[in-house]
Amino acid sequence: MQKPTSFNIGNILRWLSMITSSDCMTAVVYQAEHGVLFGEALKAMGRINDDDLMRALVWQERLRNGATVEKLALMVQEGNARAMQKMDRALASASV
Repeated sequence: MQKPTSFNIGNILRWLSMITSSDCMTAVVYQAEHGVLFGEALKAMGRINDDDLMRALVWQERLRNGATVEKLALMVQEGNARAMQKMDRALASASV
């Protein structure tokens, strides 16, 4: 799993193996044609759902606020289900 080189949603979703590079390219075209945000383009294309986008946004916020990629990578290595549970808890506490 390659670490994201920037904190944009496309890189994070690819890093989490939720989308492919091809999905990214297709979403960029869709985004330009329809004037929507990248994540919304992926949702419209059926590549991700609302929960996937919210999880990626939580990861993005944590990375921007100083969490290390290495720490988040450890969560992914623990297993996607367990990592997603942690992200769900973070999302729940962020929405309070």
